[in-house]
Amino acid sequence: MLFTRGNTIPGHIALKNGGIALAKSYPIKAGNTPGSIALNSFGSNISLARDLIATGDKDTSLQYFALCRKFWKMGNTELDAWEVAVKDGKTPDFGANLVY
Repeated sequence: MLFTRGNTIPGHIALKNGGIALAKSYPIKAGNTPGSIALNSFGSNISLARDLIATGDKDTSLQYFALCRKFWKMGNTELDAWEVAVKDGKTPDFGANLVY
């Protein structure tokens, strides 16, 4: 979980400071985690992906969701729904994944 937070927080900072290109690199770094007990069970914090979607960037979030599939085996239903929503131009309801 620390691995994903260690990338999510700097990504939010970069995005807030107008560094969209830099911000887009952080979900990819976060998604390359080998996972952990918590990530494998509950998935990761999706707030940076949500914020990138709000800028009009769908591709980074879709790549991140694909990377999350490697460790979040129990999250296929959520990831499927999120992918469909993003591809349809919507922002998914990420629920608790915006909190942890």
